[in-house]
Amino acid sequence: MPIDSSAPSATTTNGGIIPRYQRDPLTTDAWLVGGGIASLAAAVHLINDAKVPASRIHILEASPTPGGSMAAEDEPSATPAHPIKRKGYVIRAARKLNFSYRCFYDTLSKVPCPSVSQAQENGSSARTNAIGELNGSTAPTSNGDAGNNRGTEDFVIGEEAVTESPPRTLLDSIRRNHSNPKNRGRTKVRLVSLDDGGRPETVDTATMGLSPRDQAALMAFILRSEESLGFGTIRDFFELDFFETNFWDMMSTMYLFKPWHSAIELRRYLHRFLHEFPNISTLSGMEYMPSNDFEATIVPLVAYLKEAGVDFQDLIVTGIAVRQQTEDIVIPVKPTDIVLVTLGSMTSGSAPGTNTTPPAAMPKNHWVHDHPDPIWKFWLGLSESSSNPHRAKFGDPRLFREHQGESMGVAFTITMFDQSFTQHLLAWAGSTHGTCPLLSFRDCPWLLSITIPQQPYFKDQPADTTVFWGYGLYPDQPGRFPPAGADAGEFHHAPGAHALITSPYIRRDKDSRPQVVPRGSQNLGLMGQYVEMARDVTFTMEYSVRSAQIAVYELMGLDKKPPEVFGEDPSAAVLGEALKTLMM
Repeated sequence: MPIDSSAPSATTTNGGIIPRYQRDPLTTDAWLVGGGIASLAAAVHLINDAKVPASRIHILEASPTPGGSMAAEDEPSATPAHPIKRKGYVIRAARKLNFSYRCFYDTLSKVPCPSVSQAQENGSSARTNAIGELNGSTAPTSNGDAGNNRGTEDFVIGEEAVTESPPRTLLDSIRRNHSNPKNRGRTKVRLVSLDDGGRPETVDTATMGLSPRDQAALMAFILRSEESLGFGTIRDFFELDFFETNFWDMMSTMYLFKPWHSAIELRRYLHRFLHEFPNISTLSGMEYMPSNDFEATIVPLVAYLKEAGVDFQDLIVTGIAVRQQTEDIVIPVKPTDIVLVTLGSMTSGSAPGTNTTPPAAMPKNHWVHDHPDPIWKFWLGLSESSSNPHRAKFGDPRLFREHQGESMGVAFTITMFDQSFTQHLLAWAGSTHGTCPLLSFRDCPWLLSITIPQQPYFKDQPADTTVFWGYGLYPDQPGRFPPAGADAGEFHHAPGAHALITSPYIRRDKDSRPQVVPRGSQNLGLMGQYVEMARDVTFTMEYSVRSAQIAVYELMGLDKKPPEVFGEDPSAAVLGEALKTLMM
């Protein structure tokens, strides 16, 4: 995988290098390492924008199921009242979208929406095999400027999105889903605390709970330059009482921030989602998939790419060499080819539990150090190999891998075979339309949160089941209650411990993460949550897709760039509403 720093090139505002020539798509093979959302998005843009024939696009993924950290699954489970196994589900994350996700929505606008009849017919097989027929509609051509020079009306449901005809693209399906008020459900309760008797009570989130000192510190923090934050953590810039406020509890549980995380990342989030400050207690600005993320996004993306002729290979990449089953293979990379690699993984080192057993203990730092999985090993090789004179350009992967005490988290999926619990909870929380966007329990030592999406959440989900997802930010803390016994009711519990889940937030400086196209690179692009891009926020699908667009446009030599990051130049109205919220 040669990196030729002497080749003709031109510096870009994205920090990468664009060849002075446009690469010939008919003679270019694109090797995409990793089968997550970054590689899938890159393939979409290689086909639609760079005009690379689908047969020349190769996605290399160790798992037989594409999707990366977005993969979902089901697993059978027996319960005392149902000795015959019933299906329980596993949700990796219930992601919330926002109209400001310009890159992600641009990608979805290029992918045809599967027909409703096919989705219903395939059911679980579509989720497992990522096979589905498309309705034959043609993905619309996009000029790549989706959302550019537009204000808060971006992607707001307009008349053109609310029609009687079937949705043509995946973006249409999200808009159609969002246009239905029952799919934008909300609750009257965002935070829950315990009263003196240990009973749950609602927290009044009409106020942010910020003292004048906290308000001043927060405004000063927002106005600081990113460079001035250096290698600092969030707690370096705030007093302890700031972390006891409603504002912090809602921010941290929404975006999974902890006090020792990077101050740079929090500042970016505050700028990026300034327009959502007035909705922080209701989440009314969020948009949702029609079903779980895997079925609504990954399955149709994979189906579209497979039908177009993209080559999916189940391979483990170890540099230029790959391992296919038990055979070592060397894939020749021609000078005309490009290689796009998704760096790192937030779900690496995860320990799944079952309905009867908890997840294994979190791996210690030395375990992850001694046993990196292939995608981390690849990054380590780029950044540490003494034979690579450009290793300093590839960041510091150890920074994100070796602080499990700061990056760990736990998540779980509950499949209820009796709806009485969820009905009671939704009624108590004042839910509209049977959903709960996010409910956080501030007095729980784990800082537990749950979200109940619109049901059914899976296409083959029986009518008598409810599936919801939750997570805890501090799983190393002892809980308040012992595990429930066999008489706790009928449900399937799928827990998972994640050693690196918030590792993209680990404190860093400007050189800790590599550029999407490292300076001097002519054919290597890096994607995912661990690359450096100005202003945008990691820990989102938008970040992965933006990195994919930059990699494709720069390495293919296109006169094109991704949409601008939303929120960098807020209007006076947005600033006023945000300030009003912080002063409450």
